[in-house]
Amino acid sequence: MDNPRGSIPWQARATCGFILAPIIAALLLELPSMLARDPSLPAYIAYLLKVGYLALLVLGVPAYLLSRRLRWSGLPAYVAFGALLGCVTYLVIFAAGAPLAAPGALYAALAKLRYLPLGVLYGVLVLAGFWLIARPDRR
Repeated sequence: MDNPRGSIPWQARATCGFILAPIIAALLLELPSMLARDPSLPAYIAYLLKVGYLALLVLGVPAYLLSRRLRWSGLPAYVAFGALLGCVTYLVIFAAGAPLAAPGALYAALAKLRYLPLGVLYGVLVLAGFWLIARPDRR
């Protein structure tokens, strides 16, 4: 029986996780900005959501399918995948937007690497949030 005692099917939980996890993670990551009433907050959240959903589709779905195939359904596996997803996504965006031809541009570009931990944290929050919603360990 695929749906015991009227519980929500795993496909529906996974879909809800893919939809809600980037939103929840973006709000958690920008909580300090919300409390400070930062006027640029909507732009930050919109940017995080664009990047988050794109990364989730390009990298997160294959990671999810791989984890299902390997039967890695625990939270530690999803946190590790999230850290990797956040790191790769940040580095791709960093490489795509790093103009290195102008004088001093290399230093300015390398200075942006200090935000890499935030990219990793966002990836961890997204996939941990997905895990909490989808609960792949309870399939």
